[in-house]
Amino acid sequence: MALIIIYLVLWLSLLLAIIFSFRLSLPPTTIIGQIGGLIGLSAALLQNLSKHSLPVYFWLQRLRLRLNWGAVTRWRFAARFDGDFSEDSMENVLTFLCDPKSFSMQVRVESRNSRQAIVTIDGSLVLTLSLELQEFSEANLAGGEDKAHFAVVSRILELPYRYSVEKIQRQIVPLLTVLAARLAASHSSFELDVEFRGKNPFFEVYIAHLRPEQIDDFRVTLHVDSTSPSRKDRVEIASKHVHITATSTDSLTRLASDFILLSPDVKVLLGAST
Repeated sequence: MALIIIYLVLWLSLLLAIIFSFRLSLPPTTIIGQIGGLIGLSAALLQNLSKHSLPVYFWLQRLRLRLNWGAVTRWRFAARFDGDFSEDSMENVLTFLCDPKSFSMQVRVESRNSRQAIVTIDGSLVLTLSLELQEFSEANLAGGEDKAHFAVVSRILELPYRYSVEKIQRQIVPLLTVLAARLAASHSSFELDVEFRGKNPFFEVYIAHLRPEQIDDFRVTLHVDSTSPSRKDRVEIASKHVHITATSTDSLTRLASDFILLSPDVKVLLGAST
C-alpha cells in the first residue's frame, strides 16, 4: 500500500509539472517527455492498484476486452426440467416450438424420435433435447423414486463477449422460460460453462498467493446466494473455465452477465470456498 501512495504522490507531482509547463510555455519536447512519464506512471499505478483492489483489477480486464475487438468467448449451456412427463412430451414440445403462432423464433428440426431431437433455433443455436421417463430413470431402476427428466444441451458457441450476454438474454432465457411453462416442470436447473482463451481472470484472483505446485488442481466454489438454505446457485472457477449452476433463469442471466462480462460482485468473490 505504501508503494501505491508513493506512485500517487509522484503522479500528482508530474501532473502539476505538466500544467505549469503549459503555462510557462516550455519547449514542446519537455512537455512531451513529461506526458510520456505521466502515462508510464499511470500504468504502474493501475498495475499496483489492481493487485490490492478487485474492482480495479476487473475494470482493467474489461478495458482489455473492449480494446480487443476480436476477443471471443466459448460457452455452452444445459437445462434440466423435472416433472410428471409422458411419452408425448417430446412431440408436444416440438409441435409447440415449430408453430410460429406459439413461438416467435424460427425453429428447424434436424432429427427427432420419441426420446430425443436436435433442433436449430434462428439458424445459429443448435440444441439437443432429450426425454427420460420416470420408469427409466436411474433412481427408479434402483428401487427409489424419481421424476421424469427433460434435458436441453447446447453445442459450443463462440461469440464476442458483449454479444454472448445479449444472446443469453434475448434468445436462450426466453426459450428456457417457455419450455418450463410448456412442460409444467416442478423443478428446473440450469448450467453454463464459460471457457477462456488464455488466462482465466477470475482464477488469477485466487492463485496470487499460492505456490506453483498448488495451482494445477486448484478450484474455487462460490455459493452465490448465501441466504438460500439449499445454496444451489453456485460458480466453480478453474484454471481455464467458469462453470455456473443456477436454479432460475433470473439467476442464470445475472451470473452469465457477471462472469462473461467480468463484472462480478466482489463480496461474492471474497466469500469463496476452495
